[in-house]
Amino acid sequence: MIPLFVMLFVITSLLFGGILVTVGGPGIVGVLLAALYCAYRVLVTKRRLDEKGEQTVTFSPTGAMLSDGFMRIELPWTRVQSIGKVEVPGPVRTTRSFSPLAAMVAGAAQAVLAVGSRKGLVGAGLLTVDPEAPQDVKVQVEQFLGDGPADPQIGQRPMGIPDMQFDTE
Repeated sequence: MIPLFVMLFVITSLLFGGILVTVGGPGIVGVLLAALYCAYRVLVTKRRLDEKGEQTVTFSPTGAMLSDGFMRIELPWTRVQSIGKVEVPGPVRTTRSFSPLAAMVAGAAQAVLAVGSRKGLVGAGLLTVDPEAPQDVKVQVEQFLGDGPADPQIGQRPMGIPDMQFDTE
């Protein structure tokens, strides 16, 4: 997430600096305001990830299960189709029109997520979301499930469990 926060800092520095210069203030204060805003966003994101809990993967005789505080992917061994690219949910899309700058940020976020994609088990798994998950997580999962073609065995797009490095405890 570091590249996203760096991009956020650059964009907010330009935005805050531009606003301050326009109203007759010192533009350099925009950098300070951007730093404060980014620090706030980092703390909010960290708190949210801490609440979410650790991501764990469990292998059993019946299959593999990836879970975190908000969602769970269950992939029975009988439904594993391949070892391939595991797609992950991208940033939440909205129907509101944004400026070209906002579109650029959304595109960069998607590119960062694509770079981070990994190979793993792919097949007719089932993705479930905790009813207590934040609304944006629910929307993100809903958009992800609607983006790809549905697997006839499960009625939703194929799921994957990436080959991340997990502790063996």
